[in-house]
Amino acid sequence: IDTEERSKEELEKKIKEQIKMDGIVLDEDIVLHAMDEDYDGSEKFRSKVYARSKRSRITHDQLEALLAHTQKGIQESVARILDGEIDATPIRRSDASGYTACTYCRYGGICRFEGGADANYRIVHSYKDEEVLKKLVMEK
Repeated sequence: IDTEERSKEELEKKIKEQIKMDGIVLDEDIVLHAMDEDYDGSEKFRSKVYARSKRSRITHDQLEALLAHTQKGIQESVARILDGEIDATPIRRSDASGYTACTYCRYGGICRFEGGADANYRIVHSYKDEEVLKKLVMEK
């Protein structure tokens, strides 16, 4: 950021734009206000601190379901590793994007996974955030 010809307010605005958080946040007034002192409690509030709008806010039940699902996945992965199962089975999206976990991975030389039509990918499907959260809460 060029600081020579900017006011303090302009600099603070630029800094806040560059460090905006993106992700989920607990949809409770006390949390939202703690994250952004300008939070006014309205449904249409657009934060200067966190990037996404109302759709990035999740309920306490949704957060607990998401954490439980994550913990279960970690436990399953650890159990497989302890059982000696260390095969490279990266993910591949089911859509036409062709994206795989290997696309940006820097460890190809170590794992030696060779992609291609016959590769052993784990296929993942794309869902909207709301669909995932609803399914996780129902599983809980």
